[in-house]
Amino acid sequence: MPEDTMTELEKVTALKLGSMEAFNAIYSAYAPRLYSYCYKFSRTAEDAEEIVQDTFVKLWNSRAKLREDTNLNNLMFTISRRLVINAWRKRMSDPRYITYLEVQEQIEDSNRTEHAVEYDDFSRRMNDMIGELPPTQRKIVRYAKMEEMPNKEIAARMGLSEQTVRNQLSLALKTLRSRMGEERILLGLLFFFYMS
Repeated sequence: MPEDTMTELEKVTALKLGSMEAFNAIYSAYAPRLYSYCYKFSRTAEDAEEIVQDTFVKLWNSRAKLREDTNLNNLMFTISRRLVINAWRKRMSDPRYITYLEVQEQIEDSNRTEHAVEYDDFSRRMNDMIGELPPTQRKIVRYAKMEEMPNKEIAARMGLSEQTVRNQLSLALKTLRSRMGEERILLGLLFFFYMS
């Protein structure tokens, strides 16, 4: 009987008896779908191919235990799913994979530390430069940018007009941008002192 005309029941019955024709029919029907399924989880063609091959080896080795009413689709995908899980467990306990994860973690920690140091350095220099501004500008910058106080509130607190606060803030930011530009981190300043 041609492979493609066999019913599922006939394939299972023939497979139980060791039929290569039935095995090939099952392989033709399920291998492409199993490959797609395994590739989705393994992310490598080599691993997906290996899992598919192992699935069919398990099917062949356990053929005598199959029940005649076995649902091949459920069986094939159940075997593949278990093999995918086993492959992940194996990878997770592989010393090379563990070392890889540890290295990645160290790189991330190193980057976090680097960024923290850069930010601390930037923040220190920024505070130094703000400290060098004239007293009125220094207070306005601290209120506006550190405490996020609106110009109206700054004006009331300092006894100035809102226009004076805007002008002094503009002059202070221009001075800071100029000084930071000299230190080649203007971009950081613009981010830190976002002006709407």
